[in-house]
Amino acid sequence: MTYLNKSFNDIVNTKSVTGDVTLDRIESGQAILVDGSSAGNFTITLPTAEAGLYYPIVLVADSHANTEILLDAGSGSTINGYVVVATSMGTTGTAVSNQKVGFGDASKDGSAMHLICDGTNWFLNYAISGVNFITSDFS
Repeated sequence: MTYLNKSFNDIVNTKSVTGDVTLDRIESGQAILVDGSSAGNFTITLPTAEAGLYYPIVLVADSHANTEILLDAGSGSTINGYVVVATSMGTTGTAVSNQKVGFGDASKDGSAMHLICDGTNWFLNYAISGVNFITSDFS
């Protein structure tokens, strides 16, 4: 069965997220707009791995000083790639290969991760933030 991204005239559908959520395969290709401006950690759980699933995830507000936003690939899958932290002091990059990767406390709006799945694991083709990413459970 084939599912099509519901876009029209080059307008991408969006999904707003403000707390714990499990993404659905039908939402693949939608821009996931995340608002973590309220205090409290939350998890965005990716759907079961399936080749071609793609999720651009973008913070649309500065996250609260006590809010981490974690992406969870689920048991048996990892999120792999290179995350970049950009600050006034320059940029640093770190390779990751974890079940969970997320935005740290006080991440700034515009921070983003774009993930694509090969059917087993998820790969970051873009990941940038102004603060360090988290690569395990909440700190």
